[in-house]
Amino acid sequence: FTLTTGGNHEIIIQHMPKRILGWLDKNLEPVLLVVSSIAMTAIVFIQVVMRYVFKSAFPWAEEIARYLFIWIIYLGISYSCRTRRHVRVTFVINRFNETARRVIILFGDLLFFIYCLFIVIYGVRLNINTHKLQQYAMSIRLPLVFVYSSVVVGAFLSAVRLVQNMVNKVRNWHAPMETFERLEAGDYLFKDGGD
Repeated sequence: FTLTTGGNHEIIIQHMPKRILGWLDKNLEPVLLVVSSIAMTAIVFIQVVMRYVFKSAFPWAEEIARYLFIWIIYLGISYSCRTRRHVRVTFVINRFNETARRVIILFGDLLFFIYCLFIVIYGVRLNINTHKLQQYAMSIRLPLVFVYSSVVVGAFLSAVRLVQNMVNKVRNWHAPMETFERLEAGDYLFKDGGD
């Protein structure tokens, strides 16, 4: 579409939503993981320096670091779903023929998806109850909904990644088995102008 700025200048924005979605598809979890990891590491480092060098510590640092670590865990689950890096035991699956292996892998993704939906539903209920009870972290008075939201966000993003994986596997059903097993969630998305 074309965006008019009021004068004779026109800004043409082509494929912008597609590019933004493509960037988010590839980078959402990694960027959040890196930023959270840097923040957590910096907070812990400053806390150690304050405690052992200056004999004083921030009362909130360990709590913030702990909550960032919880977010890192749940975002990491989603990122692992996207990149197919979860630990898998393939001893039994490898005993089947290729078609059966494809069905088992797809069925495993479906079960994990259902589990993620279950976590999202009950996580939202937990967040609603936590909000109603007005529960806060002890030292920083941060609403615990922020902490518990990590479970919901991580499970929701994992569910999205699992749907991408399943669609990708169905689209590439006849690909060689090695390729089929390694397909990542975003491999088929946003190829036209997404980079």
